[in-house]
Amino acid sequence: MTTPKITGLSPGKGRAGDTVKITGQDLATTGSVCFTDAAKSIQEAEFAVNKDDSVTTTVPDLLAPGEGSVFVELDDTDATPSDPSTFTAES
Repeated sequence: MTTPKITGLSPGKGRAGDTVKITGQDLATTGSVCFTDAAKSIQEAEFAVNKDDSVTTTVPDLLAPGEGSVFVELDDTDATPSDPSTFTAES
């Protein structure tokens, strides 16, 4: 069973529509990228897999401003999601 790992976000904060690069390990079969906002709501984001260690995503429109997180889930239903990585949504 594969568990993706996020090792970095660039940038670590942004507004709706901004592009964020996720770096890590075992990202080639990413099935979804999710942002959690300060209000603890979860939103899936558009993304593109660049290679096994890089995914590019777009900050979703309806994130509440403040500190939240980003996590990655794989296509494999038996896989465990990545640990969340801190992301700050700006208004």
